[in-house]
Amino acid sequence: MYLGLNNLSGPIPSELGNLKHLTNLELSVNQLSGSIPITLGGLTELKILHLYSNQLSGPIPSELENLKNLIDLELSANQLSGSIPITLGDLTELKILSLYSNQLPGPIPSNIPGEFVSLAKLESIDLSDNKLNGSIPTCIGDFVHLFQLNLSNNKFVQNIPKEKGRMTQLNVLDLSHNVELQSLSTK
Repeated sequence: MYLGLNNLSGPIPSELGNLKHLTNLELSVNQLSGSIPITLGGLTELKILHLYSNQLSGPIPSELENLKNLIDLELSANQLSGSIPITLGDLTELKILSLYSNQLPGPIPSNIPGEFVSLAKLESIDLSDNKLNGSIPTCIGDFVHLFQLNLSNNKFVQNIPKEKGRMTQLNVLDLSHNVELQSLSTK
């Protein structure tokens, strides 16, 4: 279902969760508001979920863990808040995770990268322009197929993990505009 760039407004209808055979849901670049309906977790055939560039708010529903066929999850440029759900680690087919330009606070949960180790297909992670803080988890090096990692414009502190040296496919690494990031040691 492709409804991007249509000036749609109001909440995302929870009834969309009844479209059980839907494989693509593209609602980007509209004026949708409210929260992401938990009923979208029932779209188990979904491969692409694009809700970026709207006015969505509230947390990312943990029910999205049911989207086992999801390849591309783009929720960027909204007003989403709350922690990044650790249940995203259950999306074993995921290649693209884009959550930039939201209001996601706190640290990247230390068990998310550990959970994401099962996500051997991850190629791009963009968590930039949020309110994330703490240290960058050392398990980030387990994403060996990652070609893009953007954690810029957050509040990360401490050393950049030397484990990032295991990401041999990495072409883009953006850690700019963080607080007190130190050495890029690859020892």
